[in-house]
Amino acid sequence: MIKKESYDLGSKIKIVHVLERMNVGGKENGIVNLCNRLDKQNFQLFICCLKDKGGMIERVNDDIKVFNLKLPEGKPIFSPFVLARFFRKLKPDIVHTHAWGGGYFAGVVAAKLAG
Repeated sequence: MIKKESYDLGSKIKIVHVLERMNVGGKENGIVNLCNRLDKQNFQLFICCLKDKGGMIERVNDDIKVFNLKLPEGKPIFSPFVLARFFRKLKPDIVHTHAWGGGYFAGVVAAKLAG
C-alpha cells in the first residue's frame, strides 16, 4: 500500500478511473471492487465515464464521485481536449485509463495535455 506520508502531499491522493462506460463486464467489475475497497483515508476516488454511466455504477459506493462527460458515440477527435479540461479542474494525482478504445487513448493524451 502507498503511504501518503512518503509523498508529503498533505492530503488524499486523487485517483480518477477513465473508461467509456460502466456497463456490466469484467473490467467494470474490477474497477468497482478496486474503488470500493481502497482506503478512503488515503485516497479520493473518481470515475469518469466518457459516453454514459452504465449499469455497474449502481454498485459503486456513495463516497466515490462519478462523472459523465456524455461524449458522442464513435471516436470524436476532440475527446482528449474535453477530458484535459476536466483533468485541469479535478487535478488528479493518478489517471488510470481502461481499454484501448474505451478511455486509454483519450485518457493518456488528455493527461499529457493537462500536465
